[in-house]
Amino acid sequence: MHTISIVFKGFATGLGLSMGLGAVFFALIQNSIKGGYKTGITIATGVIASDILFISFALLGTSLFTEGDLSSRWVQLAAISFLMLLGGYTLLHAKKPIDKSAASAPISFGGMVYYFGKGFLLNALNPANFFAWAAISTYTTGEMGYNLNQNILFFSCALCGIFFTESMIALGAHKIKNKLTDKFTMWMNRIVAMVYILVAVALIINLFR
Repeated sequence: MHTISIVFKGFATGLGLSMGLGAVFFALIQNSIKGGYKTGITIATGVIASDILFISFALLGTSLFTEGDLSSRWVQLAAISFLMLLGGYTLLHAKKPIDKSAASAPISFGGMVYYFGKGFLLNALNPANFFAWAAISTYTTGEMGYNLNQNILFFSCALCGIFFTESMIALGAHKIKNKLTDKFTMWMNRIVAMVYILVAVALIINLFR
């Protein structure tokens, strides 16, 4: 019964974490509409890969980032640069119409690397994600009294919850693709670009606060 409880709590935690309207959420929608659900799932795989790294560091008790330290600042600067470039590129290409044949076309190896890297970097270059996993790890180990095996089960289920939710977002965006007009897509791209830029601005404010 306790194992079932851990599985349920882990999966529910993953569902909750993936519901945030952040840069990854909008990237999933935009790219799934543009290139099909497979691109969205590839982005989600990159997100999971970076989360695995964060969880591993958290469980091992490694202080990967400490708020205000030099490494955290360099990561934030890298994130700001990446998001600004991504936002600018998306804004410049906002008027590009949807290629409705792209959804059925197979993703090239280079495309897989690009979308995987995009998901990985969008997630990994936000130090807040590491702090979130570290806080959850502290809670499960301290308050819940989980041992290592129980923590591994909990976080594995959390990752399954995240991947499931993000895959459903990608599939949902892909399904509505044919019903979207080019004008709607243009405005969606502009909104996504502004989300990237606003997240970068928030990081700048936090950096110099």
